[in-house]
Amino acid sequence: MDSERVRILIVDDDETFLGDLARLMTDRYEIVVAHDAKEAFSAHEQLGFDAVLLDIDLGRGVDGFEILETFQGSEPNLPIIMVTRDSSAASATAALKKGAVDYIDKR
Repeated sequence: MDSERVRILIVDDDETFLGDLARLMTDRYEIVVAHDAKEAFSAHEQLGFDAVLLDIDLGRGVDGFEILETFQGSEPNLPIIMVTRDSSAASATAALKKGAVDYIDKR
């Protein structure tokens, strides 16, 4: 892959969403996908990323907010965009307060 392209990590447990989003973005960006916190942290440690798209509800164990906080602690300038099906103002506010640069509703 072209090392000049922006490398984006997408963290989500929804295979359909991951596949669709990766297909839409691969022409312009280098995309790496992770299904949970363990895969996300491992990929980040091995590759490093220019940005992260991170689901709030990963369905198993660690949620997206915990991953956001871990990334913010180790790399505070890493842009993280939270994505979710929960379009409540409370979750959007929480994501932005915790350091996300943006919040996107999956619907």
